[in-house]
Order: sequence, then C-alpha cells, then structure tokens
Amino acid sequence: MGEHGIEHASGAHSVSRQSSFYDRFLASYALDADGSLILRSGPQATSLKRCWSTLIRHIVFPPSNPDSSARTHSILPSTCGLGESHAVEYFEKQLLANDIVGIVVRKAECLPFDDVYTNLALDSIQSGQNADVLEDHTSHQHRIQVSQSIAELFDQTLRHVTKDDEWDFSGRDYFVERILHFVSQNLPIELCLPAFPCKSSNLDKVSGVLPDRGERIALETLHTFICSVQKIYDPGAVLWIISDGHVFSDCIGVDDAVVDRYNEALQTMNNSLALDFGTRDRVLFRSLVELLRLDDTNHLQSKTDLQFDYKSHFFATQIDRQAELSRQILLSNFRPDSSILRSQINACDPSTLSLYRGFSRFMLEDLENNRYALGMSRSQRKKLSSKIAIEMIERNQAYSNLIETLLPYHVRLSIHAHNNAGPKFGIDLLGAGVRAVRSLTSFGEPDTSQDLLHIPTPWHGCIVEVEGHAQLYMTKSHAAEAAIHSQKFRGSWDMSTANMGGLYRFQDIQSNDEPTSPLSTTESAPSSIFTENLQATIQIEEFAVEPGETYSSTTARKSVKTYI
Repeated sequence: MGEHGIEHASGAHSVSRQSSFYDRFLASYALDADGSLILRSGPQATSLKRCWSTLIRHIVFPPSNPDSSARTHSILPSTCGLGESHAVEYFEKQLLANDIVGIVVRKAECLPFDDVYTNLALDSIQSGQNADVLEDHTSHQHRIQVSQSIAELFDQTLRHVTKDDEWDFSGRDYFVERILHFVSQNLPIELCLPAFPCKSSNLDKVSGVLPDRGERIALETLHTFICSVQKIYDPGAVLWIISDGHVFSDCIGVDDAVVDRYNEALQTMNNSLALDFGTRDRVLFRSLVELLRLDDTNHLQSKTDLQFDYKSHFFATQIDRQAELSRQILLSNFRPDSSILRSQINACDPSTLSLYRGFSRFMLEDLENNRYALGMSRSQRKKLSSKIAIEMIERNQAYSNLIETLLPYHVRLSIHAHNNAGPKFGIDLLGAGVRAVRSLTSFGEPDTSQDLLHIPTPWHGCIVEVEGHAQLYMTKSHAAEAAIHSQKFRGSWDMSTANMGGLYRFQDIQSNDEPTSPLSTTESAPSSIFTENLQATIQIEEFAVEPGETYSSTTARKSVKTYI
C-alpha cells in the first residue's frame, strides 16, 4: 500500500518511508538536575541505562533557565554504546521542575518535519511529570503494597482472561512496576485505552450511529474502576480514552463527520457520568487529532506544507481535512514495514495468519450493509475485505507505535485479547453484568466469536434487557429483531430513559404464558437514528481495487492481482 505514492506540490517537504520517525526512534528519557537517569522508555531503553555513563560525557545540557521552546540537539558517535552501527542524535529540553527530558534517534539527513515529531515526543515525556509533586513520606515497601493492591483491583474487576494468559507468570509484576512508577512519585496513575472509534457501519449489528446503553455501561465500568483506585491511593488515577475512529474510518466506510458525531455524543455522556461518580477530569478523551496536536492552530500550520508518500482509501467516504492529515502523519511515520506482514502471511505464520483471517472475516461482515458497498457482490466484498484486512492490521500497529512513543509511561489497556504479560492488558468493558450471546432464543449459547477480533464491545452490538433476567445481554441488532419475530418475546427499542442510552427491552412471552403479539421490525427498530445510513446504493462492477483508488460510481472496471 505504501508504495503507491501521490504527486507532491513543488517546494513541499515529502515524508518518505525511509525517514520514518518510529523506525529511527531508540529511546526517551528523563534526568534530574544532577544528570542522573530517572526515567527511560523505548526499544533501546535497557541499552541506554547500561551505557549512560559513556553517553553523558557527550551530552550538552540545555540552558539552566528553561524556555518551553528551547531545545538542545547534538550528534552522538557510533561508539557511544547503544549498539548502533551509525551515529545517533539526541534532542533535549529542560522542564520547570529542573528535570531534563530527551529522546535518542538514529541520525538521518536534515529533514524539516523532524521538528514536528521531536517536539511531540519531548512534550509527551513532560506529560508524565508533575512539577507540583505532593510531599510523601511513606516507605518504599508501602508504595509497593499500594501498587500491588491496585493490580489486584484491576485483576478482579477489569482484566480479560485468555487461554494463554501470563498474568500470574509475569504480567502482574509488569503491571505493578508501571503503577509503581507513579506511586513512587505520589502522582496520579495515568492509563490509556484506545477505544470507542464509532458504531459499526453494519446495521445488522448496531442500532445506529450514536452511543447507546452499551457505551454508557462501558463508561460506567471505567468510572467505577477509577473510583475504586481513589479509595486505595489518594492521588487517584486518570484514564485517557484515545478515540481511534479516525485511524480506521476511511477503511471501514464511515465518514469522518460520523466519527465526530459519535465522539461528541460520547463525551456528553461521559461528562454526565463524571458528575454522577464525582470523577471529573478522571476519565478523559483524546482523539488522534489531539494526540498529534492538530487542534492547535500553530502546530497545524507547521504541518500543512508536508506532503506524504502514503494514500490509501478504499471507499469514497467524506474526508475531514484535520482527520486526513492525522492519518497521513500516523501512517507515514509510525506504520510497520508492510513487506514483513505480507511475508509472514505468505509463510503461514500461525498468529499472523489467524489475525489476518480474523480481520478479513470481520470486514466481510461489517461491509454487508455499508452504503459504500451495497452494490457489490459477496465475492467482491470478500476480495476487498482481504485487502482492507492488511491495511487494518498495519494501521492498528501504527497506532500502537504512536502511543508507545507519545505516551511512554502510561499503563496501556486494550479492547483486544492479550496474554496480559505486558505492555498491553486486555479489559472487559461491559463487566460481569452483561453477557454476550449469539442468539436470544438460546441463552445457553454464548457468543464466543468476540466479533472474531475483539472482546465484546458496545460499538459492535446492542444491549438487550429481558424482564425477570438478572443479566443484560449484548448481541447483534439482527438477533434482537429475530427474537421478536420468533414470537418468543415482546419488545422494542427503548430510548425513554433520559441520558441512559437506548436498548432493547423484552418480555419473555413463553415464560409468562401470554398470547404472542410480536412487533414488526419497523415498530421496534430505531430507524430514525440510522436513516442517514440508508442512502442510495453505489453500483459497483466486478473488479479489485488498487490501494490509493476508491470505490465509487465512477470507478472504471479493471482487474488486478490481490495482495495474498
């Protein structure tokens, strides 16, 4: 995909794969006023610590009176001990607390856009520090005990357990170490969760494009955890939800504006919950645009003259300028080498092949009722889904790389199942009170597919409440409609409870021995929510699409080879 470039305007700076910032990034660090290494992170963090006594002799420290824009930059020789065959360079700045933060990268030819990424990386290290650290005279052993208690809380309330789980072998210790990083400084613990992208475009799965009861339950789960941390550790915790809808929206056939509407409604819901829980400024949102500081006019202007060697849109979705720029920055500087993924798939590497097949099936299902794919046959959707699967995997890894670089000290949570050895830990957003099921006519059959990729999430399904049942159910909207038509249930979509989000409310007719009176689909489905998704279909001829091209009514028929 990355090899299909675009034409660049004369005089613009071109960002190429060879100059990828993430590929060159080695480590970030923080020093105290005496030059002692107090924090380190990144691929070469261990080597950095080992050779610090050698490195420090080459480092020129920033001025003693810090200016937020002042930086020190110098070249380190290949003999510095980092194990690099070529020279490396470092960038540093001083904080108001007199600590110094820096990053080390492989040296490249002077590129104007490097300032963009070095500033982002340096500022991200600063975000993990606090000049107003509270006085704390507790013992180190007590801090360890507090960190262990928080790990136990996470284990009992949020952690998703997998078959190959390594939490007890190594993950718990890793988690405690990340928590201890904040507890030892008496700082609020910072966690991040890439999640809440947008509703699925497949209306056989969801009720519409806006958050509903599922999102509210998920947010309640997170607020409850944060409140519980506060009871153990007085500085508490801050959970950043990194909204990732714009990372994937153009791949899954969702307009950028639809992603924005979902996020705005979600944040309104979250603000209401923060008042209820007393957790204001504890569960917060950051978008890809905000993470890259494109919401800052000055930073946006510094990036507008960049042209990128990357463009891949599979659908003619409506594109927002800021969102598109954020995708280009992400994919040009943080995506993995595409050839590695393709070679692993071609070599039938078990884990990679399983992931690829999972994404392919997921996309095939998600595109069934997408308005940008309604004119396609199943064969066409299958070919396209395989190509999008490659793109989705690479974007997912690029986003992970970005978070690793810009949020190096945060505890990383995930909606995907991991073995919980670290650095990522899978969580159950919906909690024990919600059970994922394939069908409402057979409650004994759990939904073990997990949407083929995800731990059950509210943006891939609907919540169903059955009168007399202790649990709520998460299922696809078509399963809820099928339950009504089965004449085993009476019910409808209900949005009557203000600020709570919609859900299906059912009565089990058979258990009550009441006469059947099923509602029709038009009576029960929340059609007013998703009418905008049912626009005119786009007729597509039989062809495969190259990366960089889009499906639209004007696309010419052509035949090309598939990726795999």
